[in-house]
Amino acid sequence: APSLALGLGTATRLQVGYFHQTANDTPDDGIPWFAGRPARVRYANYYGFASDYLDTDVNIVTARFEHDFNGSLTLSSQARYSVDSRHFRMTEADVPKGTPATTPVQDITVTRTVFQGYGTATFAEDQTDLTTRVRTGPISHAIATGIEAGRESPQSIYITNVGAPSTSLAQPTVQPYSVAQSYTALNAQTVARSAGVYALDTLQWGRHLQLLVGGREDLFDAPYSSTKYSPAGTAIANTAADQVNRIFSYRAALVYTAGTRGSVYATTGTSFDPSAEGIGSLISSGRALAQANVNLDPEKTLTYELGSKWELADNQLLLSGSLFRLEKFNARVPNPDNPQFNILGGNQRVDGAQAEVTRHITRALDVDASYTYLDSAVIHTTPGGALLGAPLTNAPRTSSALWLQYQIDAPLQVAIGTLQASSQLGQNTPSSY
Repeated sequence: APSLALGLGTATRLQVGYFHQTANDTPDDGIPWFAGRPARVRYANYYGFASDYLDTDVNIVTARFEHDFNGSLTLSSQARYSVDSRHFRMTEADVPKGTPATTPVQDITVTRTVFQGYGTATFAEDQTDLTTRVRTGPISHAIATGIEAGRESPQSIYITNVGAPSTSLAQPTVQPYSVAQSYTALNAQTVARSAGVYALDTLQWGRHLQLLVGGREDLFDAPYSSTKYSPAGTAIANTAADQVNRIFSYRAALVYTAGTRGSVYATTGTSFDPSAEGIGSLISSGRALAQANVNLDPEKTLTYELGSKWELADNQLLLSGSLFRLEKFNARVPNPDNPQFNILGGNQRVDGAQAEVTRHITRALDVDASYTYLDSAVIHTTPGGALLGAPLTNAPRTSSALWLQYQIDAPLQVAIGTLQASSQLGQNTPSSY
């Protein structure tokens, strides 16, 4: 990851960097689902083939230009270009549907589904900002306005494997890769274009009161096309779609600063997640093909937060905490009638609290402790979606962390920590068994 900076300390500055990363991994799809939970087998069980792989290659070039016209006006522009590739073959084990929940795990044979494919993606984006500092009477303003534009063009090949050998649920055998047939099933191409304009004004009254108000308009256009093939290599279906999303989002915050020791803030904002953003991916969640979300509206999120931060004991003790609510609308869930596609399952809500304490015990020893509480629920659903009132998947009710950091001698530092999370749901839809 080499980088070069020119003009440091001057009114005109340029930074250029290159990042490269290669990873060669063995994917593990985990424990099969049985009787409403992960099967009661050894966590170390591996159900894939000995040669399963997940290889990625990432190359990113970033350039940032900044120019100060004067003390009140600054122009900055950051451009990024990346070329990424991904090759994989991963194996998922499944307990046959209809297997009685009372069946001993040593008597169950699981089937194997092999997901395989490869693809490349190019990405180009530029974000340009103009920051202006002005005063209107007793109020000072820091106004940031900008435009952003990007283009992403992934191309993906999905391969279907038929006739993978089965294995024991309790004692799986790690075998060489072997299937009865393997063929190209899907060729997909996408050119996703995005554009956004935004403005954020930070208003300062005196030394203690700050108000942040901002808005952003986004346009997301993702034309998609794919060809599906038969086992004989004949094209049997073509899909074409062009989903366009244009959405406004906002952010507002009020901050009261109590001298140099602490602050209290309240904030709210909206965001969205376009459903078309993933249609160029090779697979979604290891199961659905690229068209899974192609015709769905975006997911939308509304956030409220009230919090405070304090520096005490001569800045040797740092305290922070917050209360928050997140509401998601148009949440996506698998379509029970066609598992290769999703539907909009309704609304979800999370109420939570978070606290963190950092204490400098000595000049070399720090302790950091945090705690998070989440009360999540599905508040509106659709047939086949998550159960009404059910907690959200992968959302533990409580989680905490404790870390000790010791500075041996600059720049050498060591740390030891522990993480805790309460039990969490892996599935909140009606069971298939």
